[in-house]
Amino acid sequence: MKRTMIAFLRSAFVLFAVVLVTAPLFAHHGRGASYDNGKIETIQGTVSEWAWRNPHCALYVDVKGPDGKVVNWGFESQNVSSLSRLGMNRLSFQPGQELTIKFNPSRGGAPVGVIRKVYDIKGKELLSFGGPIDQ
Repeated sequence: MKRTMIAFLRSAFVLFAVVLVTAPLFAHHGRGASYDNGKIETIQGTVSEWAWRNPHCALYVDVKGPDGKVVNWGFESQNVSSLSRLGMNRLSFQPGQELTIKFNPSRGGAPVGVIRKVYDIKGKELLSFGGPIDQ
């Protein structure tokens, strides 16, 4: 009886340890759950913040709607390491800078998206992910 109880407790401890170690692996969700990867939209606006942080940098842009109201949009990007390899840094986008952004929109209609391309006011490409999308 003691031997069975010890074996049970040992198995329960091992199972608990495995769950504890592997649970964080399932916490990160794919972007496809939140964003429509099959759709590309374009928006123009003014940078309010370039959040240079992990796990994903974010670009916040004020966009004036047809009714004149300004809506702050949030665009998810890559991590600091990936962006650094592309030559980006914490000063790559400045508040007040006017940009055009091509992005995958939110599936729920919220003013958020995933950056695919970013252009300056003259049309120069500043950031690009995901290959050619301009066809």
